[in-house]
Amino acid sequence: SIFYNGRILGLFVNDDRLIVFESSISPKRPVSDLSRREVIPPMDPQGVNLNIYDISKRESPLLLKELFLEGYYMNSRMIGDWVYVVINQPTISWFEDSQEIIMPRIYVDDRIMKVPATEIHYSSESIDVPDSYSIIVAVNIKFEDVETEYKVLLTGYATNMYVSQKNMYITMPHGDWWQDKETTIIHGIAIQGPDITFEANGIVPGRVLNQFSM
Repeated sequence: SIFYNGRILGLFVNDDRLIVFESSISPKRPVSDLSRREVIPPMDPQGVNLNIYDISKRESPLLLKELFLEGYYMNSRMIGDWVYVVINQPTISWFEDSQEIIMPRIYVDDRIMKVPATEIHYSSESIDVPDSYSIIVAVNIKFEDVETEYKVLLTGYATNMYVSQKNMYITMPHGDWWQDKETTIIHGIAIQGPDITFEANGIVPGRVLNQFSM
């Protein structure tokens, strides 16, 4: 049996692999660098545990890999032996009256993968003051020793996602819908196994209803 304390956000089953997404505020394993303070907006969850199990023996699942992704689960897809996850993460943390710029991090088992500012992508179509990162993570579910890949885009808050076999499209609301000037930013991202490449972006009028309208 597998027991979780957080809310289950989603899961995939692929042959003898089970992938579970759980809401959490910290990694399951202890790590030495837990300096994050309260972040805004104050939403729940503040993080996502991604656990990969070998379920070849159904009565005794074996945990193969653990990831902890700081931020808020947006959506995920599985293509072949790869799972792609999109996380929204605020760019600023607040503690009492002080604020601090957040640099994204990904926890893989007991390692911390820090994303330097030079590896964060910025689009000219992003909002004037981006308040959120879109973190795209590619995880191989077949072989646990294959490195986890990721890309970070400085954007607004991602709301919808559509994925084909080789491309991902992420939308962010933009403009002022109170004054009937609402627009939507669309980012096109090529995905092929561990390769994640930002290809194109643009703005269209109106608001995207959901993934099916994309």
